[in-house]
Amino acid sequence: MTTTQFISQIFLEDPQTDFIDLSGQDIQDFQEIYEHLVKFHNLKELNLSDNELTGLPSDLSGLQQLSNLNLNGNSFEDFKQTVYALKTLPQLSSLFINLHQEDQVDLIMRSLSDLEFLNGLKVEREILEEEGEYDEDDGSLRKSNSPVKEQPSEEDLEDEEYGHSVNRQSSPGNQKQNNNVSKNNVNQNDSNLMMGESSRSLHAENSLATLEAHKDKILDLDPEDLEQIALLYDNIRYLRRKNAQMKGNSDRQLASDFDEHLKLTMNQLTNEIRKSNTPGNQNNKTTHILNAKKRLIDIIVNKYSEYLTQTDSKLAGDVLSEVARQYVQLVDQTIHSLSLSNQVQKADDSQLKRIIQEKDQNLQDMTKEAERLNHELINQIDANDQIQKRYSQQNEELKKKITQLENENKQLKQKQIQQQQTMQQQQQRIMQQQNENQEPPQSSFRGSQANTLNNQQNKSQSRLNTAHSQQQQTQRPQSKQQPTTVAQPQKKKLAGPIGVTQQRVLTLKQLKDTIQDMYTQKVKFDKKCEENKMARETMEQYMYTYLNQRYGLKNLIIEWAAALINGIKTYLREDHDVALFGKILKNECDEEFRFIQMHVKDTLLSLLKVLLKDKNPFKSESEISKMLDIVQNGSMEEWMWRKIIEKMYDPKDYEVLESKFLQIVDERRTMNKSRLGGTSNNMSKFLVDSVVQAQILAGNKKMTREEMNQMMQQREMEKLTYHDFQKTILDFQLQEHEKFLYRFTQLYKEVDADNNGIINEDEFRELMAKMTVIEREDEVQYLLQLVDPYNNQRMTFSEIVHLLSSHMVPIDESNPTQTIPLLEKFVNKVGVNFQDLELEMQQRQDLENYQNEQNNHQNLNDEDEDVDYGHNAAY
Repeated sequence: MTTTQFISQIFLEDPQTDFIDLSGQDIQDFQEIYEHLVKFHNLKELNLSDNELTGLPSDLSGLQQLSNLNLNGNSFEDFKQTVYALKTLPQLSSLFINLHQEDQVDLIMRSLSDLEFLNGLKVEREILEEEGEYDEDDGSLRKSNSPVKEQPSEEDLEDEEYGHSVNRQSSPGNQKQNNNVSKNNVNQNDSNLMMGESSRSLHAENSLATLEAHKDKILDLDPEDLEQIALLYDNIRYLRRKNAQMKGNSDRQLASDFDEHLKLTMNQLTNEIRKSNTPGNQNNKTTHILNAKKRLIDIIVNKYSEYLTQTDSKLAGDVLSEVARQYVQLVDQTIHSLSLSNQVQKADDSQLKRIIQEKDQNLQDMTKEAERLNHELINQIDANDQIQKRYSQQNEELKKKITQLENENKQLKQKQIQQQQTMQQQQQRIMQQQNENQEPPQSSFRGSQANTLNNQQNKSQSRLNTAHSQQQQTQRPQSKQQPTTVAQPQKKKLAGPIGVTQQRVLTLKQLKDTIQDMYTQKVKFDKKCEENKMARETMEQYMYTYLNQRYGLKNLIIEWAAALINGIKTYLREDHDVALFGKILKNECDEEFRFIQMHVKDTLLSLLKVLLKDKNPFKSESEISKMLDIVQNGSMEEWMWRKIIEKMYDPKDYEVLESKFLQIVDERRTMNKSRLGGTSNNMSKFLVDSVVQAQILAGNKKMTREEMNQMMQQREMEKLTYHDFQKTILDFQLQEHEKFLYRFTQLYKEVDADNNGIINEDEFRELMAKMTVIEREDEVQYLLQLVDPYNNQRMTFSEIVHLLSSHMVPIDESNPTQTIPLLEKFVNKVGVNFQDLELEMQQRQDLENYQNEQNNHQNLNDEDEDVDYGHNAAY
């Protein structure tokens, strides 16, 4: 990403930003990014450090609000032009820029009159006003009309060195330093004058020049130590110049003394080092250097002693303290150096030989180890080569096998395609035969030839359907209204415009697996629809889409659709998941409610696990999990289900569920007694006898081991199973949700003219008008934007329920801060009586069950009439 693209991205994300960091972006031309930066009207801080800028545009006034600019790490060719460009920034108050000369500081100070901070330091405007004015024409500094100057002493007037210092002040490089000294002499005390950074830089000028002249002779000394000595000596010179009462020993004489003393000291050090420049005399060299440093400090002590004999001040005391510190440090270094020297000299030759021998031995050992490692490395390389060869061979063999399998796969696919084409041709021939034998042509799509071809398959299918119906009667003995004709052979085949299809019968597991897979695939399908800006499908529509994607052939699609619908009718009362899927297909429940039911299942297991842990605190996690599996696959104790529903529901719902569970337990107990009473086993009859049970409980009769086992099994069968417990709670949840949606569902079906579970914009507006909860047009338009953002004019029942359940509105106009879901506000407004509603829903369900049974009877008894489920039209 280029710098301009980076700035454009920032502008898109936050055009009102006040800070941009462009450091380290290798920017060479500021003009390229300037036209993008002026778009940020609130930009106050800009970081351009560590780039490759060599200049700035002459006009930067477009950055109206820029007050903080960082230009460090850039090499500007024309510094003066850069400062003039910065002068066009109207709000610039803080600047960071690399400064290499004193003239550059003066140029910035004189040109940028509103600058408050330079390189993080506050600008002292009072000092600048006293020093003079800046001529912008030639960039030079000229004296102001009334400068503040320090009055020199009589000794300084006589001192030639002072005259040279005054002459040097006329240059731009020294003007600021001397004026700073003048200002400091007026406003600060003696101590700050001596120890201040600017004063030390000024006073050390002559002595540092002396050090520079002798740098070829002092390479063995620490430069920092020499600089400190020169600064101390120049401070003493300054003290003497400042004190006008002191006579004799002019400043020039002091400088000459220091120069001669330094030459003498350096010559002595050079001669001493030359004499001791032999191997093993490093400590002697260090001693000579320390001695030279001591002689340099001696002149400071001597000159300062002369000064102390004539005057005294706090400034002098500070200088003395620093000199003392230097002496202490010198003595410590000397002692340490001498100690090291003594230790080396006392080292025994035999010990040195022993150390050398040990090193030689270690070197030999390391050589042997290196040879061993080299040998191992060679062996490892050989082994790796062999492994690589075997891997290459295996890889080639695998490639050959893959190629062979791909060829076989292609052949199988070709055979499969040929078989499908053969089957389609056979179906077409059958259809032609049916059309030729129709009487009249539009009355039926089934001909006598087709019946002859499929007669053998019809017989086996009839036997299978008869056995399946008998099995259903055995599994559901309580369904007494089931007619006896269920056991009769059903229709031999389903006939339609696309040909003859088999009637498929699904087991409960097959049905639930298909439903679960359909749920999973529909979530992915809805996501793709959203990405492609397409409308969602209802569950009924997606069922045919799912079957089309899975099977492709129309007769298979209708066959599986009929199997799914018949399976839902068959297992509707036995399994909650099947019942919920049927409700979603009929648009009586929204699709998202299944996630609530999944959460309820997880909550039940979690609470059950907590109860088992509380009951068995010393059991391990694995043991608790085993106990949980046993309860899930078996029965529950009464205290378990009571504790769970007590934690999950309020007292009213607790009573309802309690009565349901007790009713199930009573039914199981009654069935168990009937089963035992109807057997020929005397022991079973004996357990049913209440008199015998009373004797056992009273302790008047003993039981055998077999009788005890029989009684335990009897009690276990009379308990509430976990399956019934979970199904009852889920059915209760679904029933309550249906009550909540009932009035809204009725309104939705009223506006859904074609009864396909999908409404358009006009029908949505009609629905909102019937609900009388939202009256403003802008609110209706907002809801339409949420549920149908791409104006597909196809809104499903589940989408509408999800929208109205998530959109929050005020409870009433008097209290706008408290909000509830829009759907809940509608239910509260219509004032639903849930008891009457439950009775109405039960009557409607009984009517639907009766109609379904009548349809089943008609389909089973009318064998000569063709069956058409209407799936082809829906497809």
